[in-house]
Amino acid sequence: MRERILYYTSKMITGQMKSGNDHSDIKQVISIVITNHNFIDDSENYHNCYTLYNPETGSEFSDKLEIHTIELPKIPAADDGTQLWWWTKFLSAKSREEFTMLAEQNPQVEKAVVRLMELSADEKTRLVYESRHKMEWDNWARERAAVEKGRQEGMERGIQKGRQECMQEIIERFKRGGMSENEIERFLQ
Repeated sequence: MRERILYYTSKMITGQMKSGNDHSDIKQVISIVITNHNFIDDSENYHNCYTLYNPETGSEFSDKLEIHTIELPKIPAADDGTQLWWWTKFLSAKSREEFTMLAEQNPQVEKAVVRLMELSADEKTRLVYESRHKMEWDNWARERAAVEKGRQEGMERGIQKGRQECMQEIIERFKRGGMSENEIERFLQ
């Protein structure tokens, strides 16, 4: 499992690089692994964060990679004062009563609980939500495609205009050099 997480995290980093990109363009990659079993045997913490650093000096090699593990069985029974505790309790809740209790005690979690209850209400509601989400995604994809098409057309027009202006400049120079229009036409063919 650790190697798989490392592989997918590495792919997110290398996937950012395109031909001609500078390595300084790499954005931070954060992997979050949530398990319903104990995963990190050498830690009692339910949340662990791994980065690239020198264990002898504690100096960080790079902040471009973080792997967070959240182990639901290790969540403490009592609130530890973090928002993460509330969200892990939300993720591990198994009954409507647990969700209700969490919603009553935390306004941010309440929003998620209300949304979850709406989506769980019936198949029709879930399908409406999914179709709305698909529509938003499709709209985003269409907008992206339109922007890319516009950018391409703009570049093509710019290149064409540049060629025309360059050709006009060449013709003007030939004229100033004393060439006739017939001579210029034969030369350019």
